[in-house]
Amino acid sequence: MRRFFVVLFLFLLIVQTVSAQPYVTVFESRLAPGQMLKVENYTITIVQSINGSPYLMLKLGNDIVGLKPFSFGSLIEKDGIKILMGSYTEEGGFLVVSVKPRFLTSLKPEIGARASVDGAIIEVVGVDNHSMEVSINGTLKSVQTNKTLIFGKLVLEYNGTVLSIYAIPEVSEVKNPRYVVFCPYEDVVVSGPFDVPITVESLSEEELTLNLSVFLPPNWKAGFFYNGVEVSRISVPPKGTITLTLHVEPSSNGTLQFSVGDFLGRIHVRYRGIEVLIPYRGIEAEAGNVIQIPISFEGNGIVEFSTFNTTPGWDVYLKAGGYRVRTFEVDGSSTATLVVSIPRNATLGDHKIGLLINGKPYFLNIYIYKTYLGQPAKLVVVLRDENGNPVRGWVSIAGKNLTASPAGSVSFELKPGQYTLIAGCEGCSQKTEKLKLSDGEEKTLEITLQRADYYFKIELESDVVTLKPGTGGSTRITIQNLGSKEDKYTITVEGLPSGWNYLISQ
Repeated sequence: MRRFFVVLFLFLLIVQTVSAQPYVTVFESRLAPGQMLKVENYTITIVQSINGSPYLMLKLGNDIVGLKPFSFGSLIEKDGIKILMGSYTEEGGFLVVSVKPRFLTSLKPEIGARASVDGAIIEVVGVDNHSMEVSINGTLKSVQTNKTLIFGKLVLEYNGTVLSIYAIPEVSEVKNPRYVVFCPYEDVVVSGPFDVPITVESLSEEELTLNLSVFLPPNWKAGFFYNGVEVSRISVPPKGTITLTLHVEPSSNGTLQFSVGDFLGRIHVRYRGIEVLIPYRGIEAEAGNVIQIPISFEGNGIVEFSTFNTTPGWDVYLKAGGYRVRTFEVDGSSTATLVVSIPRNATLGDHKIGLLINGKPYFLNIYIYKTYLGQPAKLVVVLRDENGNPVRGWVSIAGKNLTASPAGSVSFELKPGQYTLIAGCEGCSQKTEKLKLSDGEEKTLEITLQRADYYFKIELESDVVTLKPGTGGSTRITIQNLGSKEDKYTITVEGLPSGWNYLISQ
């Protein structure tokens, strides 16, 4: 156990000797709007929002990597740079900018060790337990252990083991070209995509090149357009004016921020989405009816429609352009029809139908004041041939077999349900129909029976003829053509006694 503590203690000592790269303050003053502070590849500016509020903007090259309202104590920290905000007055904002200097080289704590960096010669001239004495171009300086020494553009840090030498980056202030950006909107209420005209007026004698950026809430889309082309950078002629279009496609409430050069703009958006107008929310109806309600949509975007809380047996859907639709696009305004098909066995009383449109619930209450629940259905079957003539055939359904009237009709009274019906006639092919009968439904079903091409029926007036010797007798033969085509018939008599004769006449 004691050995473990010794190892841990030695490890801690080793860790303490490793020096972290120091931060060095390179700027501590006020920065006015319209000025730019350059620190290596970083630029620091104070920009104004539309309402005049100051913001601190940090860029790395052309990319905005930090943006915060200017308030006392706020900090922006990125790789190798820290910016602490102080007070803000009419003269600008007070900033403390610290950076990690660039590592150049290191020296061992040995007298005579030397290095040449950035035009300076550094030589170790003395070492003790608390400091290191160095000569920088002939000037003697003492670097305390675990302390830093700033000499011109150099930073020296001694951790008791090694002397690290860093270079402080160049810091410069530049005046921005003057220009004015005008945005007419600050708060908008929209129900779909919208365009914002943004005017940029140059006050400079030289051509300006300005970067364009947009900062969006999640799932939004936006971009700058100039003469119909999407752009991310623009050039403004000397003393010239151009107008950009900021096209925005919001999907929720939120705030959009954009920048034109160092100008920061902000637009608060209240997104209504697509407005839905349902003119009726409570309707009285009779069971078995179909209700149609027009629904209006205002806005721009996609409509997604579904139903919930629907009573079983009810058919509820949205119809547009002759189709049942669930998803469609609205550009300005559009109308669809809500169709509610009520079954005949609907129970009396209130029925609440839920409609879900773009995730928002709507409700339609239908009060059934008359129903046919439990009442028998009445079915009339009419038989016709292919020429539309009545056929006195037969119909079989639910175990009932009935012959049609001379008009070709048959009537049934049946319980609600699904049935298989078979119909036919003499000389016809049978026909099968499947049907569903609802409570109290009165339904007429016409069935066309196809006659056979050739089919006939023959009848004898009598099958007994009484004769006296030397006399004759006759019986009538009736032939009825029940086929669909004209036919010829041949009649012969067989089995007569010898010497008997017969004659067939029409």
